Amino acid sequence: MGSKNQTPQMILSSLRQIIRAMDIRSRYLGRTVGLTVPQLVVLRAIDEHDQIPIGRIAEQASLSQATVTNIVDRLEQRGLLVRARGDVDRRKVWLKVTPDGSMLLAKSPEIL
Repeated sequence: MGSKNQTPQMILSSLRQIIRAMDIRSRYLGRTVGLTVPQLVVLRAIDEHDQIPIGRIAEQASLSQATVTNIVDRLEQRGLLVRARGDVDRRKVWLKVTPDGSMLLAKSPEIL
């Protein structure tokens, strides 16, 4: 009977350890790179493509489009990426990493 109650407790304990490890890593990345984990995830996802729309980044990063838009705003303010309107469809916004963004990614450590 005790083992049934231990399994949820073990899962909860494991989740807490994972969350704590991610928090520690996130603070480390903030100090060394100056980006949060979600910012780094988004910048890396954009860098993997020549150009990519915000909606596709949101899908790849498993973040809401509103969250990605806020992250993109911050990264753009820092000069790490640029937005460009589509030539054919002006409603479509494409993202591209700048040379400064590429240099930051090249010297940034792994996320986890």
